[in-house]
Amino acid sequence: QYLGAFDSTEWFDGSVGTFAQNDALACRVDKPCQVESVPRIVFDQLGLGIIVVFKPPGWEVDDDEKPPVGRRLTGFLQHTYPWSVVMRDGEHAYGIIHRLDLPSSGLILAGSTFEGYYHIKWQLDTGKIVREYVVLCHGWVSPSLQEINA
Repeated sequence: QYLGAFDSTEWFDGSVGTFAQNDALACRVDKPCQVESVPRIVFDQLGLGIIVVFKPPGWEVDDDEKPPVGRRLTGFLQHTYPWSVVMRDGEHAYGIIHRLDLPSSGLILAGSTFEGYYHIKWQLDTGKIVREYVVLCHGWVSPSLQEINA
């Protein structure tokens, strides 16, 4: 029985692949939760310039607009892909397509090339990418609750 949270992402054009479950946060009844403390690349399609990176809690999907609070995900990506020009370009969000809050973990889509960046950005902008989120709650939630506005 899986009790953790994960973010799964699917591409409907079939050019990249499907991610069914992020296994980086593994919480099961028979063992305690273990969360990785450093990001890791879970998918790298060099020919297309598309990557998926697992972002653990405490790592910030940073930008130039404000000083970082947590460890910078851009620094990890720039170290991992020293040849990538887009990952050093603030006007292209350092190749990162979307954000996750500092305390959360999950999968981040990024381009290691301008072609890969625009390929997945186009898919996101045209509704071709679907996101699913599962949240682990502590305590009881009323079965009549339909929506949470936070």
